[in-house]
Amino acid sequence: MAASMALVVGVGAAAPAAALPPGGTGGPGEPAEPVEPVERPVVTEETKRLLVGTGGIVAPPGQLYDEPFPDAPTAGIRKVAASLQVKIKSVSTLVTVPAGLNVGATKISVRYSTPAGSQWVEQDYVNGTGNRFLHHYPAGDGVKRANGLGIRIQQGADVYFIPWEIPVEPLYDVTYGPLRFHELDFCDLVSTADPIIGFRRPGIGFTVVEADMDGSTADVPEFAGTVTEVGSSRGLITHEVGWLENDDPPWWLPLGNDFREPFFLDVLAKGPALLPGTSRRVTFQKTSQDEECTAFFAYDITYKLRTYPYL
Repeated sequence: MAASMALVVGVGAAAPAAALPPGGTGGPGEPAEPVEPVERPVVTEETKRLLVGTGGIVAPPGQLYDEPFPDAPTAGIRKVAASLQVKIKSVSTLVTVPAGLNVGATKISVRYSTPAGSQWVEQDYVNGTGNRFLHHYPAGDGVKRANGLGIRIQQGADVYFIPWEIPVEPLYDVTYGPLRFHELDFCDLVSTADPIIGFRRPGIGFTVVEADMDGSTADVPEFAGTVTEVGSSRGLITHEVGWLENDDPPWWLPLGNDFREPFFLDVLAKGPALLPGTSRRVTFQKTSQDEECTAFFAYDITYKLRTYPYL
């Protein structure tokens, strides 16, 4: 008669697969515990929203998950998607993929979309150097807007597309020429005007200048200069200008600009919004503080769109 054999499973010993019910965690004969399905986030319409970090860096939807892009069809595509970096400044956008991912043959395509249409740029992934996609969006009307930026990653027949929108705010360097003052009325019976001009503009705080007249005209070079990297969201206006006739110099004139400002607050003429704007000559008329005479003011303003090839 064959000897009977007993199977003993001790602590730390590995039980045969048949000893545990499939999918369960209990001992022999115990019912299997249900296995909870693992819910993984996918790139839904909600996750196509923009996620913006510091320094102009944008994270594509899905990249901030604990396990980024869980619905990517291959491990290589998931690795590329999780490594993408997008930087934005003004109208310039730089998409980069780092070197050394070792994902094999992979195509990366970037789609840049505006209301006027779309443009695709495609590159093969370069393991030794990585990839750079630099693009300058059109400035359009110069105001901040959302533009489309989509990335398609392909390995063989497997294709994965990441759509989202990025904020594009054109930035400009705005250059002011000197402010010109021209007397329209005879402020004095025996001489030309002696204007004291107070002004404020982007990049320059409130300033008071005693203009030097040349006939009926004076230039104010202190008004000239450049303000850099300004966008429409800052809500700036082109200028604030006021003036008074200096027949009898006021007692406060020798004081600093901070003390002079209250005497001009009610008479400063405010210009239009700085942005959106185009290069032009700005002109306006303004009566003196005592309303005894009127002057014509003019200055040139030039806009230069900023682009950034080395984000």
